[in-house]
Amino acid sequence: MQLKTKLDSVGGKQVKRPKEEWVRVENTHEPIITYPQYIRAVSSLKQQKAAERKNFKNIYYCGCCGRALFNANYGTIFCKQRSFKTDSDCRDIEIYEHDADMAVLASVKKEAELFLDRDKLSRQVVKRKSPLSVSDRINSTIKSIEPAQKSWIALYDKYADGKLEREFFLNEKKQYNADMEQLEQELAALRQTQEEQEGSQRKADQALAFLDEEELTEDMKEKLIEKVIVYPGKRIEIVWKFEGH
Repeated sequence: MQLKTKLDSVGGKQVKRPKEEWVRVENTHEPIITYPQYIRAVSSLKQQKAAERKNFKNIYYCGCCGRALFNANYGTIFCKQRSFKTDSDCRDIEIYEHDADMAVLASVKKEAELFLDRDKLSRQVVKRKSPLSVSDRINSTIKSIEPAQKSWIALYDKYADGKLEREFFLNEKKQYNADMEQLEQELAALRQTQEEQEGSQRKADQALAFLDEEELTEDMKEKLIEKVIVYPGKRIEIVWKFEGH
């Protein structure tokens, strides 16, 4: 683009010309890339930025009107309602996003430490109640079921061969069914406990990973935080996704 400025007088200052007076001259420099390549690159950048905006979760909300806070380019988040309602308390809702993120991160780490402490205590209580691990208890219960089933098959074979009285066989069958039902219930309960412990271990691993983070991540926002309410005076309240809050 040429002739975008002109002198306002002989020996005077450079001033901008109206856009309609600008002169567009194409192909004045040898291109580094072709025009189709340029178009593809611009399109790719737009798609990348759109994906980043889509993956970015805004967690900050106004404590006065409840609306999502606006993220300004200069690092501040504030309630846009202050532009429309000058007498509203929303005008006092403003905080640097970095400061808010660091405050939320500190709370995340505190909650992670509390969870790890509770998890450690819970494991100690379980260990005191039973020295055997859940996996060992499951294997022991399965081993109890297998001989019981073999004994039942042998008992049935004797009955089929006419070596047992019907009444005796029916009583033994009733007792066998009751024993098997109890063992299966115990096994189901142990497997449920095992699943819960594995889930707790995954959460503990995640909590340990969060303790090593130096900034508030999108993963934290997605898994832990429902929203963060910002009040006048830069006071914040975190609404967690997990139980106990």
